[in-house]
Amino acid sequence: MERTQSGSISSDSGVGPTNLLDGHNGEDFSATLLEMLDDAIDKDANLRAALMLLEYFHPDTCLPDESALMAERAAKVLANVGRQGGAARLWEMVASYWTETGQPTRAITALIQRRALGGSSEELLAAFCASYHVRSERLDPGARVRALMEPDVRVDAARIEANCAEVNAQEAATAAQEQVFNELLARALSAQGALLDAQATAASLPPLSLLSLLPANTLRRVIELMTIREVSRGEDVLTQGQRPAGLYWTIAQGFCIEERPNAAGNEKPTRARVPAGTLLGLSSFGPLAQAASFTVTSCVQADVLCLSEDGIDALEQEFGDFYNRLTTLRRHALSEGFLETHPLFEQAEPAQRADLMRRFCGVRVNAGEVLIEQGEASAGIFLVLDGQVDVVRSARGQERTLDTLGAGEVFGAVSVVSNRNPMANFVMATAGHLLFLSTAKFSEAAAQIPGIAKYAVMLANQRIQDLETQLDEPEITEVEGA
Repeated sequence: MERTQSGSISSDSGVGPTNLLDGHNGEDFSATLLEMLDDAIDKDANLRAALMLLEYFHPDTCLPDESALMAERAAKVLANVGRQGGAARLWEMVASYWTETGQPTRAITALIQRRALGGSSEELLAAFCASYHVRSERLDPGARVRALMEPDVRVDAARIEANCAEVNAQEAATAAQEQVFNELLARALSAQGALLDAQATAASLPPLSLLSLLPANTLRRVIELMTIREVSRGEDVLTQGQRPAGLYWTIAQGFCIEERPNAAGNEKPTRARVPAGTLLGLSSFGPLAQAASFTVTSCVQADVLCLSEDGIDALEQEFGDFYNRLTTLRRHALSEGFLETHPLFEQAEPAQRADLMRRFCGVRVNAGEVLIEQGEASAGIFLVLDGQVDVVRSARGQERTLDTLGAGEVFGAVSVVSNRNPMANFVMATAGHLLFLSTAKFSEAAAQIPGIAKYAVMLANQRIQDLETQLDEPEITEVEGA
């Protein structure tokens, strides 16, 4: 086997690496060994896939990740040719490996594949739920899903085709094919020892978005309702401006986010890779559901885990708090984003930001609730996570909306840092989530982080200036008959 420096597969038949989002390159095979295998399996070319695995799958020299990835393909081949028993054994082997080595979406995929073959996999499912539920001591909140070591070999496509022709040319071709599949099962099962050794040395595990917020019984039920969705190269999993049909978790790293400009814009779309294990579609479910704000496209043929909208509704009916957990996760995600990028938190040193965030409390507020009353001192400072807040001035029995605040905007600083009372009411225009920092906790934080006080004073001065400017502007009224 010849390894390439780039990490892509170099083929003697001239098949080269493909670009992100480009179509197929006109060859029968994709650019990497795993893609070649997937392509053959999807085309039901099971003999070709089996011979390719026998040529390049050698557990005694492969890394554990490589062996597990190859064993997955072997399981698919065996299932396709009616060898469900052998396929089930391989899926059990890789499900255990992925569970114990911190690849939760791959482990769930293996559990679903095993379930599809019939029989019981209760022990494997219980082991997964015990490791990844909300109170598992094995979870490390700071851990991330590690990058996998994929097979990196030089593929001789012509040799594989010659091997296929040789097997099919034999007088007892059917028996020869059966022998190939027997050898494939034995080869894949021989990786079990190395996989068990790797599991024994595994450290803490990364949490899985949403699922690791659930108790074990709810997590089990979610997995029972999950399916695997096949995604073609160039197909959108999420489409900007549209609401998805469910929640999706990426299994591999073959996806990218695109923020596409409006039709009238001339800007090029921005693109970034999506890590394995990413949850997509979270903002589109729950009481504050909205359309996707970006597009996620598959760069290669790949799978995602899917929890359909019907499945989400079923979980809400069964457990009564599933939508609340979606909302909690969304609030956490927004809070983490502000922790890294919001100017308020940039006033603190990186080591101080988490402590500053802990001083805030998260609140969900319904539409119409008054957060600050005109003329009455604010109880503290608010930061909008999502939803909208109207700034409404009351005068002579009439109300006038001066401004509408959205995600990331801060209000309430005027009376916290000065002796002036608010010049307007702050009213929730839509339901939403806010971070709230009381006046007392603000004073504590400002004593430790002087930049917080300076930032709040700047905000207060800007708010007063903006409101005074708007109040000085004459209201435009429509004159009847004009």
